[in-house]
Amino acid sequence: MDPAISIVIPVFNGELYLEQTIKSLQNQTFTDFEIVFVDDSSTDSSVKLLQHFAQNDNRIKVFQKPNGGTAAKAVNYGLAFARGKYFMYSSQDDIFSIDLLEKNYAVAIDMNADAVVPDMILFYGEQNYGKKTVGIVGDRSQIIDGRKGLILSLDWTIHGFVMWRMETVRRCGFYEFGINSDEFTTRVLYYMSNRIAFSEGIFYYRQNNINAITKKWNIRQLECFNTSLKLEEFLLEKEFSEEAIALANKIIFIDLIRVQLMFLDNRRKMAEDDVYIAKKAIKNIYETSQSKIKALKYTSLKHKIMHVFVSANYNSFIAFVAMYRKFLSLSNGR
Repeated sequence: MDPAISIVIPVFNGELYLEQTIKSLQNQTFTDFEIVFVDDSSTDSSVKLLQHFAQNDNRIKVFQKPNGGTAAKAVNYGLAFARGKYFMYSSQDDIFSIDLLEKNYAVAIDMNADAVVPDMILFYGEQNYGKKTVGIVGDRSQIIDGRKGLILSLDWTIHGFVMWRMETVRRCGFYEFGINSDEFTTRVLYYMSNRIAFSEGIFYYRQNNINAITKKWNIRQLECFNTSLKLEEFLLEKEFSEEAIALANKIIFIDLIRVQLMFLDNRRKMAEDDVYIAKKAIKNIYETSQSKIKALKYTSLKHKIMHVFVSANYNSFIAFVAMYRKFLSLSNGR
């Protein structure tokens, strides 16, 4: 008999936190699920650890594939083996509250929901938590449609760690064009969902894994801007409002600062040729995106100040980010 929920988890050298993720799933109050692990050619002990757990729990399925470089490719590989009515994605280091699957599934059945969004907490380690996202700004009672879900996801008012109806995921698949193409996929899945509901389960999104792909500099970090372009094209194709497109363009503003900060934190470890390539690529993206950034409107004083410096010109942008990095270092006691 097929399980109610399939959780698909890509794995690559995840031995540090993998056991915690597995145990948080094994301890669920809801038991009618399977975990499909797709190992992307790990070089550590991840596979051995997965096989150990699989021997003692028939809900755990372990598959191996040649390294593909993105989580999306691993998820698509795992979907071929997933048999659940509903689908959830997790990274190899995230944690599920003990009742997350129970709460999600109950809401899905009671509300005939195509997507169920649990609460989400930024997780920095034991007893160390950050921002909590609950429903729509604290309201879990609403049932919304796909267009509203996509709009609310643009600035992550609602997050992307969702339980989706499996047939929706199979119709869409996970886009594979870049290292964060899963963020584009999330927005499309929202759009394709007719009924989106919210649950009290908690997804703990780990932030303290220094080996996570989002924490390490790589020239492929710049692929996030291709994701933004594809998102803008999708919004235009589906005739979303100018306000929605402006929200999507704010992602470019945020990503430029984030990528430049990451580059500054890692440039001393980089070869001279790699530094040159990175600087040239970031400058090109800035100049291509500057008109969109200039058109953005902000209400808070903090963002207005940031916008003035970032949108002025390239030299102003890099000077501001260097200053901002120094401020963050002082704030963190570094």
